[in-house]
Amino acid sequence: MKSKKVVYFMFILSAFLFIGVGYAAITGLELSVGGTASISLEDEFDVKFVQVVEQSASNSNITVSASIDSDHQSSFTITGTEGYGDSAIVRYSVINNSDISSADFNIDITNSNDEYFEVESTFSNSSYNQNIVTLAPGETAILTIKAKVIKVSTDSNRTASIDVVLSAEQR
Repeated sequence: MKSKKVVYFMFILSAFLFIGVGYAAITGLELSVGGTASISLEDEFDVKFVQVVEQSASNSNITVSASIDSDHQSSFTITGTEGYGDSAIVRYSVINNSDISSADFNIDITNSNDEYFEVESTFSNSSYNQNIVTLAPGETAILTIKAKVIKVSTDSNRTASIDVVLSAEQR
């Protein structure tokens, strides 16, 4: 008796499917699902430079001028270096101002005079890579950039402009 009920049920189910598919095929009906989804990174993912924390030089003749040009870009200029090993240090405070997620901060540095200056960068609380740090929501870190004279010259090529671009990826 039970098997007859299953057979009847399968027959009725097959009939409904056949009628539904046949009707759709004959009438050419299409199922259309539409809509858009978007997310504004500026609303929920906010990472940026906060301030220039320090500008220093290895001797008093060197001038260091640092600035934050936008939330994600800063620059500094070094002038007045006199010899091999002269250096300048700039420290920036960076923040993950997001409320919702951690961020991997990366930096990209452009040096206008890499023949005469070597540039190094580190994050204060980076445990695994000097150019990458992971910050939780609301957490800050100090980015240190050091430019050092690696070649001396009698000409006037002892100036460098350093551009620093901050990028971040949601974790």
